[in-house]
Parts: sequence; structure tokens; C-alpha cells
Amino acid sequence: MTSAVASGALRQFEHFAIDTSRGAVLRDGETITLRPQSFRVLQYLAANPGRLISKEELFDRIWGEPNCGRSAGGTSPWSSRTR
Repeated sequence: MTSAVASGALRQFEHFAIDTSRGAVLRDGETITLRPQSFRVLQYLAANPGRLISKEELFDRIWGEPNCGRSAGGTSPWSSRTR
């Protein structure tokens, strides 16, 4: 079980910290570079501990579209590449 501590703009998870005021992720005090959308996904998931987040909710919250990432055939373009 991972312990999390939230303090204002800083959330700590064992060796990791999410600094929302700086938009940074730290591992043992060293900054890890993430793309902006990756940071927003991590931030959203960390803000909702213990909740199962659906793809649709995540797409809606991060990209603003519940069906973002779906092709006309109803599958994700990423999953269709692996078939």
C-alpha cells in the first residue's frame, strides 16, 4: 500500500512528489520531466485516490472530449496498432 501525503500544492508518495504549483514531479528530490498532458493525467489520478477512473472520464477531464482518442471504428488508434 502506497502512503500519500498532501500538503497544499505538494502531494508525496513514498519517493515521489507532485508539485502542482510548479507543474513538476520529483523523485527523491530530483525533477522528472513530463509532457504537460502526462502531468495533468498524473495530477488528476493522484487527486482521486481509491477511485476507479474510466477512460471516458479521463479523456473528458484532460482533453475535454469524452471520445477523444477513438477512431471511427470505435477502437483507440493506439490499440489498433498493436493488433
